[in-house]
Amino acid sequence: MWLGARRMIASTAARGKKPASATGMKSSSEKPISVAATVSSIVDLASGKKPLKDALKFYESTTGRAMIWTYSATKKHTDAIASGLLELGYAKGDRIVAWLPWGSPEFVALALASARIGCVLVPVTPPVEKTNADMKEVVAALDVTSPRGFVFWHEYALSMTDDSVWRAEENGFNPLAEKLFPDIREDASGLKGITRLTGVPFSAARYPKLKHVVHTGSRNYRQLLCYKNLMVYNPTPGALKAAEEKTSASDLFLEDADGKVSLTQADIIAESKKVFESIKNEHMGLVVPTSSSPQGVLVGLLAALGKETLCVFPGFASDATSTQKIAITEAAHVMGASL
Repeated sequence: MWLGARRMIASTAARGKKPASATGMKSSSEKPISVAATVSSIVDLASGKKPLKDALKFYESTTGRAMIWTYSATKKHTDAIASGLLELGYAKGDRIVAWLPWGSPEFVALALASARIGCVLVPVTPPVEKTNADMKEVVAALDVTSPRGFVFWHEYALSMTDDSVWRAEENGFNPLAEKLFPDIREDASGLKGITRLTGVPFSAARYPKLKHVVHTGSRNYRQLLCYKNLMVYNPTPGALKAAEEKTSASDLFLEDADGKVSLTQADIIAESKKVFESIKNEHMGLVVPTSSSPQGVLVGLLAALGKETLCVFPGFASDATSTQKIAITEAAHVMGASL
């Protein structure tokens, strides 16, 4: 489990203390992290001050090349995912299991969107070999946390014969999803109106609360949604604002796969402030190691957004050597290993 692999950030909720939160904006010259009450307020303040400045740089993406988001683009994509989740019926407290590379744009957008509407993100450790993935932690997360949604990386696959993969895809199924959720094989065509393109709402007897399974690829699979189709750029007026007004720093934000340890937005912001204060030169970017832990990635992300400095994600599973090389290329700091 990712939360057990590194030094834990103790949950303020678990200690019975009130979560850290700001008392409000003091002046427009202050950095977003210093006046932030929630994760979303950090994004909003940075976007409002410097909308066209480069905010995030991803060295890997589904496009096969580096991707850069400005502060305004970061807010736009985050709001689009949040609006899409709202239109699917998600609300504060709903859990979303995310089996994604922690340094991917999809993970970052989903995490920030979840925080914006009060959903709880349950990150699952990415597989060492993406074509030979172990599903044990995924199954544990689905069993224990009873999520409403499950989002997985389209390149993750099981060790299967070519014939098995071909048969699944020929019938319109995603091979990995078919193994995780055997119920979807009960789909039928003809009078029930099941086709590869239209499909039916997802359902699995083992996971009655699970309503949506989403993959990051572009192909349409039966009972699955494409990640890009979650993004709603013209949402119902007022819906996102109404959902945001129900969120606070004390809301749960991250939870590990066994459901034993949870982190609030206040926990993540508190750790972000420590990194924020360690950045002496805001003109230098911050390289965030993406293979450490999901909370480490989000702490570095929020610290960089708050400092209004470029946040660099060196890849889906970067090691220390490649991270350092990218830091030199970008003339950037590397976030400390203490997180």
